[in-house]
Amino acid sequence: MSPRPNRDEARANLQKNVAAALAAREAELDRAEKIRNDAEEAFWKTLGGLLDGAHHGARADAEEVLPYKRDHIGKQINRYYN
Repeated sequence: MSPRPNRDEARANLQKNVAAALAAREAELDRAEKIRNDAEEAFWKTLGGLLDGAHHGARADAEEVLPYKRDHIGKQINRYYN
């Protein structure tokens, strides 16, 4: 029979590998969140530039295309563009 593996060593290796996987997951989630935030900021800045000085009712026209209400559009533009 082959000798049994050292249980304490196996537990320590498992815990080390799980901790490394968790750290990798957290790093990827942080990176994904930064990418998402950058994309949101770029979108609302672009939209703000398009609507700034546009014709009266431009936000209502944008509301027809976007899945957002006019109030939300205005708040996000104020948050990122102004």
